[in-house]
Amino acid sequence: MKRFLVFLFLLSFVFSCSEESAEQTDIAADVGFDIEPDALSDVMNETTTDTGYIPPRGFYKVDKHTTVVKDTPYLEERVKFYYNAEVLPDINTKKFVYKGDSLYVLTSNSLLVYHEGLDVFELAKPEIDGLLDIGEVKKCDYLIGRTSEKILIFKEGDIKEIDISGIGEEVNSLYGVKNTYYFSTADSVYKIKSDYSGYEKIVDISGITTIVINEDLHVFAGTNSGLFEYDGSILKNYTASNEEIGDNLVSSLAFCDDDRTLIVGTLSGFTRYKDNKFERFYAKPDGLPMNRINSVACLGNMVALGHTIGATFIDQKDGHIDYYLSRRWILDEQVNDVAFDENGNRFIATKNGISRIYLVETTLKDKIEYFEDIQNRYFWRMDGFVAPDMYSSDEFEIKDPRLWDSDNDGLWTQMQVAAWCMAYAVTKDEYYYQKARKAIEVMFLQVDIPAIDFEKAGLGYGFVTRSLVRDDEGAVYEDKKSRSNWHLVEYNGKKYYWKDDTSSDEIDGHFFGYSFYYDHCAKDDKEREEVAKRLGGIADYILRNG
Repeated sequence: MKRFLVFLFLLSFVFSCSEESAEQTDIAADVGFDIEPDALSDVMNETTTDTGYIPPRGFYKVDKHTTVVKDTPYLEERVKFYYNAEVLPDINTKKFVYKGDSLYVLTSNSLLVYHEGLDVFELAKPEIDGLLDIGEVKKCDYLIGRTSEKILIFKEGDIKEIDISGIGEEVNSLYGVKNTYYFSTADSVYKIKSDYSGYEKIVDISGITTIVINEDLHVFAGTNSGLFEYDGSILKNYTASNEEIGDNLVSSLAFCDDDRTLIVGTLSGFTRYKDNKFERFYAKPDGLPMNRINSVACLGNMVALGHTIGATFIDQKDGHIDYYLSRRWILDEQVNDVAFDENGNRFIATKNGISRIYLVETTLKDKIEYFEDIQNRYFWRMDGFVAPDMYSSDEFEIKDPRLWDSDNDGLWTQMQVAAWCMAYAVTKDEYYYQKARKAIEVMFLQVDIPAIDFEKAGLGYGFVTRSLVRDDEGAVYEDKKSRSNWHLVEYNGKKYYWKDDTSSDEIDGHFFGYSFYYDHCAKDDKEREEVAKRLGGIADYILRNG
């Protein structure tokens, strides 16, 4: 069983009695793209040092609400994983190509295409054995790919083959624009003849890693000695020493829709080249979250960067940056490629599958309802514990859900009691009271059940156990029979095991939850007396025993 950990957040309900609005701020938005070059250099430190991950710039103290605002709609990022044969025939995904309205992905053994209606990746037509690479295409009728000995210009129902077995070098990059197709080796750039009968050399450039071609048919080659541009007669070299690109180790290139903006991915960050101007962006506080770029993509105002660790998506219009890291967002920390589609989906390819990140308009109220539904369906244990963990046979989807006891069952349940009582205090919605009441009754048992043994031993009332299990919980209950630190007690016709341990943080949680229930949920003196009995008992026990 893999552990499927879902954190139950304290639910905060914010209501406003004012029509006043607050300006939304975002630290990342300080890194603007549409700003003056002098200001840009202040934001993005121009250094070629390989600094790796850049930590947050500091800590921020928040001790009060500056402004209370209404719960208005906002865009929330959500992620869908494609990690098994049901939705992705081969999980080792290497490269994306977006052509027309279709997203293709090259895997270790096949070419797939995304079927948006079914939300799955399927085998693309025609199926090609031994496909090693595919190239980006713009304004082309065909895709371009290669095997070990052939360049393939293909679409469904039609495939053209160009023999490259005599070229003597490995092909390392492919590209197509306006039905003209190119490929490169480490030392040369070639163009496929218009009748597909062969190829011709365009230019020799040493150390090529990648190529792109604009609609004027200028060839741009990324190399290990900078960026080269060839217009058919003149070869230019743009380098870091001339303060043109960030560093000379160019890994990836992509043109934006305007065919004028070139994104250059390098070891230290990326460079934006437009209208003969270079703007360099580096990893630093308030800059890029990560350097070591291995793939780039551009669509509309959006730029995507794949890194050796994580992926960055940037809105060029307002400078907003999103950085996706860890299995919360991606299936492996090393990203192989990044892509967009016209619907705003963000795709990230790794050796363990694909992430699709998309934006959904929601509100805090909607989010609360979502978490409440999840909690109601999966996280009640023993009719009142709010379990901190739920186990699933699938780490990304809820399958065969199962709960177990936890050393912090009391603490986390009391956190939820406090949240529900805060909600009840503001809304007077009986729903929140009923949930808090359901949980608090099991909190009472955490004192009352061990008290049976404690009072028999002359230790008095007030010890609060870490957790309880009940005789109708199957394996959870059976597991405790052989454990010496769990003790069997019969109480109100049911059998329980209680754990002979507690902790200061558990005690803190109980004081926190009980006090909120007493002040905000208890409807009459009888309920307040119930709380006072347990809370007072715990305090008395501590005073008696230290």
